[in-house]
Amino acid sequence: MIKYGYFLALLLLFVSIGCSDKSGEQPNYQTNNKPDTTAAVAAIRDSVFKYQIDFPVQYSNFKLKGISSIKVLDSLYGSRGRNIILALNRMDNRNIRRGDSIVVPDTVLNFLSYSPFPFELKEASSLPKLLVISRKIQAFAAYEHGLLRRWGPTSTGRKSKQTPAGLFSLNWKSKETISTIDSTWILPFYFNFHNKEGIALHEFSMPGYPASHACVRLLGEDARYIFYWADQWIVTRDGERVAAHGTPLIIYDDYKFGSPPPWKFLPEKPDTLFQDSSVLNKLIAERLPSLLERKEKRDSLIAKREELKRLAQQEKDSALLNQEN
Repeated sequence: MIKYGYFLALLLLFVSIGCSDKSGEQPNYQTNNKPDTTAAVAAIRDSVFKYQIDFPVQYSNFKLKGISSIKVLDSLYGSRGRNIILALNRMDNRNIRRGDSIVVPDTVLNFLSYSPFPFELKEASSLPKLLVISRKIQAFAAYEHGLLRRWGPTSTGRKSKQTPAGLFSLNWKSKETISTIDSTWILPFYFNFHNKEGIALHEFSMPGYPASHACVRLLGEDARYIFYWADQWIVTRDGERVAAHGTPLIIYDDYKFGSPPPWKFLPEKPDTLFQDSSVLNKLIAERLPSLLERKEKRDSLIAKREELKRLAQQEKDSALLNQEN
């Protein structure tokens, strides 16, 4: 691991990190930090809850036959269905191995419909954004005002280098970062959340189990989403101190190393991955005073900076007007 001071974390696009993971235009993922109106939150609710289903999806086992399995999955489910199935198995196309068994759903739905996370977390309703990661089920969820916006698979730290649990904030990001352990390991859409230890969310190979060196691996589309959706920290002008925290991240529970991945039990128990909303709400409630304090500090700082910009522009416009007269 390499240690970084806050000074080095200021937009160094080619900074090297100590995480031993190999692995156009900016989409409009960014959400306004100003408080949403009731109508805006209602619109989010409508756009999300239409994918919530009131029946359990049934699963069965499917034996892989190497690369040809991609063609078989495409013929049965289409390329969209294949990508959904691989994500449900915490895998990507590069990690299809002959002889492996994966679980497949009985129907292809919108990916959000398969979410093991609650569609709403009441305790997070006052938070503009919140990320949660379950090490047990190897998955993340992104919430806005307590409403689920996105979820996806992860590959967290291996047994000897586990991803730490607890409350974190997203710090700084880089579109492409190179590991100091191996310069051939390129880490796209890197978003640091543990500056001292160099641990981050980023795109990388998804093998279907925890395999990283403490970082949180994501599928490319999920890493890209978080990269543009989440907020970075705000540091002081000298880069030495954190003036305001970025998007909060809660990492919780434990992966059972040495046992089959929990999603392998979906054919026998379709609800085996479901996350209890009461447990998650309790995790948030315990940290809510700190989270709200951080939010208020960030909102206040942004408001002050916007006011300074407004006054500076006003002064500039006044000076130009005087020159014309």
